[in-house]
Formats: sequence, structure tokens, C-alpha cells
Amino acid sequence: MEKKIPTPELLQEYRELLNSASTDADYEKAKAFEDEYETFAQIFEEDGKKGVKDIVGEIIVPALFDEIAYTFTEAFSWFAIPVVNDGKYGMVKPDGSGEMLEECIYDNIVLDDWFYFLLKDGKQGLCTAAGKRIIPAEMDKVYHPFNDLVTFEKEGKEGYAMINTGIITEAVYDSSDILDDEYLSVTYNGQSGYIDADGQFTTDEDEAFFNVQP
Repeated sequence: MEKKIPTPELLQEYRELLNSASTDADYEKAKAFEDEYETFAQIFEEDGKKGVKDIVGEIIVPALFDEIAYTFTEAFSWFAIPVVNDGKYGMVKPDGSGEMLEECIYDNIVLDDWFYFLLKDGKQGLCTAAGKRIIPAEMDKVYHPFNDLVTFEKEGKEGYAMINTGIITEAVYDSSDILDDEYLSVTYNGQSGYIDADGQFTTDEDEAFFNVQP
């Protein structure tokens, strides 16, 4: 059965429910709304350029782009929206302002769970789903985040970024291991040690830091 288009008032009620949902009954009510009503944002075209509107017609992304790479349901309306101009990908804030979170300089932007992988000239980087850059697209390989930690490789060495604190190390380490889901153990110039709270190498176990919990 074709889903109905909600009124602005119904959509606002649904948004408020999403923001406050905490019980099984809340989630069941949200699911019932999604079963009955369309909640996907819609691509529109104006003067040969494309943008995005929510399901009741409010502009989320102005029509400034050649292509829109992804659209989302209301449940993910805070996700940055990848866009394309002149064959290059960027990301725009989904609030109607047209503010660029990443300029259109990338060969591709790939959504993976709650993160965007940035691909440029054979290199990789990483952003959160909201478009906050964690790692610039300068790495040979970026691995999928493990809780708060992202491991990346550059020129045969490893580096690490901690999402919540914003700490990012240089790619200078030979290997790493997570001890007891608590500390990040590393090898640097043949010496075993740890990453401290400032993202620096230390051999002092008391200074070891790894914020594994989001």
C-alpha cells in the first residue's frame, strides 16, 4: 500500500517523538507512523541544479548541485548530505542554509554505519555522519572505528584518532593492541608503550589512556 504524505503538523509531532523517544511504546508509535506515512526526504530540481526537501516541502539543501548522492528518512535527518558538483563529492549541512561541511573535492564519499569515508586521489579520510571531520583524506588506509578509536595507515606506519576527544596522532607507530578494552598499547621505534591522554607516546603505564566508551 502506498504511504501517505503527512501534514506539517503530523510531521512535527513525529519529529518531537523521535527526539524524546525512550520507551518501547515510543518506538512502536514511531514505527507505526513510518509504516503509514512517507518520511524520506525528496530530491528536487531548479534551474538545472538539484537540492533536497523534506516530505512536506521544506528545503533541506538548496538546489545548488549537479547530483545528490544520498537522501535520508526523518530518523536520520541530522546526517550530512553528500552532494556532487563537476564530478566531485562534498557534504552539505541539512538545515537549508547550503553550508558546506566538506567542499566538493572528493572522488567519492561512502556512508558506512555512522561514518563517511572520504576518498581522494587514492587516499582515505573519515567524517562522522554529521559531517565532522575526524581524519583528513591523506591516509593510505582508514579502518572502521572501534568504539571511540580509529586506526589509520600512512607510508607503512599506524596512527590513531579518538573520536570523542578529537585527539589524532601522527602515523609513526609500528603496531598496536587494545588491552582489556581500556588501554591502547603501541610499538614505536621498537619500544613498547602506550598512548596518553594527549595522544602522545609514553612508556609509563600509569599515563596510558584509551577512552573506549563513546
